Amino acid sequence: MTPLEEKSLPCPTQSPLPGRTAARGWILLPLVSIALSWPLPSAAQDAPARPERFAAAATAIDAQTLLTERFTIHLFGIEAVDSAQVPLKVQARTLLDDRIGGGAVRCNVLGWENEAPLAQCTASNQDDLAIVMLREGFAVADRAMLRGSVYEKPYFAAETEARKESRGIWLSADKESGRREETLAYALAIVCLIAPLAGFALVALAGSRGLARISNQLDRQFRILISRENDLREREKFVVASMFEAELSANRTKLEAFLVVYDEILKSLRDSAREHTFRQTGEMIHEQPALARAAFDANKDKMELLGAKIAGEMTSLYAAINPDPEYITLEPGSPIDQAVRKVEQVIQDAQALIEPLEHLLAAVTVIVRDKGRSALSARKTDYSGPDRRSARRKDSAQV
Repeated sequence: MTPLEEKSLPCPTQSPLPGRTAARGWILLPLVSIALSWPLPSAAQDAPARPERFAAAATAIDAQTLLTERFTIHLFGIEAVDSAQVPLKVQARTLLDDRIGGGAVRCNVLGWENEAPLAQCTASNQDDLAIVMLREGFAVADRAMLRGSVYEKPYFAAETEARKESRGIWLSADKESGRREETLAYALAIVCLIAPLAGFALVALAGSRGLARISNQLDRQFRILISRENDLREREKFVVASMFEAELSANRTKLEAFLVVYDEILKSLRDSAREHTFRQTGEMIHEQPALARAAFDANKDKMELLGAKIAGEMTSLYAAINPDPEYITLEPGSPIDQAVRKVEQVIQDAQALIEPLEHLLAAVTVIVRDKGRSALSARKTDYSGPDRRSARRKDSAQV
């Protein structure tokens, strides 16, 4: 009997009622002892197991993180870069999901961060997912974590390859460097402009009006340079939006035609009175409509001109577009119900593209229309000022 039991149970010899009451005390004593000694559930029993290896279906959260039904997995040896570019984050997540391919990932757990495993994970094709993200330039190697491990050399080599080929974040870094060089060139041009004017200002220091005119001229030249840069950016945005407007409009027409044709095929298959030729000879149908993506492929590095929200939605839409889709075979002799289900699935997948396509088409159309109105307003302003004759002559010369 434990000390607790000794304090909580009265001694039978001290019972004020002899006989039956004392007997009951001796009977209850073993039962109470068993109840008190029964093991209580501990926190260790409720805590989740920490396996050394496991396999599970996973979804990408970002370039470094996977989500399974049980765990949030951090890929060992890499760090996701904190980039402000939404399309880059979407591309990283889409690439990781594509490499997983909807299957299970196999993970070797190398450590734990609270209840989140830190693991080296491979897809069904044995690709190391961390190396994939490093090689495509969507992550960087965690040197402190990799130091002295067997993963150090291959992970560093993958990062070096991405940097040399200017992929992912390294492409953005090169673009930023180019912009800095362009800004420096503008600054140098301004300095070259200021230098002779500054010399002239020293000669004409006595004339305050001359100095004021020089200051105004410098300010005007600077404003002109800034205005030209902004104008070039707006023109580029207009060109990109126009390309997407044309391609999305053409894709909408193709999608509508595709749905009309496949609705007719489905209606024909459901007609029980009709003889279906595919049951004798077989038939091939498209898995999805063949839509164009040339504008997207040509302007991946200019998507930020359209804004972060439109760029992210555009990337998601074009991830589902394939200009050369696969075929589905309706085998000879296959049941009508099976053929109907295949065609219904094709139609359902195609209909899922309509809403995002229409939304993005409306968005780029607004950009194109607003830019057209701005250009018309600017032209009217040029023709209504005191120099309208010279503006007309300038436009005639350009034509």
